[in-house]
Amino acid sequence: MSVSIGAIGLVILFAGAIASLLFPPASYLPFIVLELAGVALIVVSFVRLRRFGLPLARPPAK
Repeated sequence: MSVSIGAIGLVILFAGAIASLLFPPASYLPFIVLELAGVALIVVSFVRLRRFGLPLARPPAK
């Protein structure tokens, strides 16, 4: 689930970056907000991975 959140965040981040390159400078603010939302989703995905962990990444039980 957190991997899909991070993937959606990356798509939103790149969509905002490409859109800000294609549109005139007067309309940058919505795309900056879109890029910040993408970064926020990526951060949320890393926090979820850190909190719950991946079953394959856990050390073996002793």
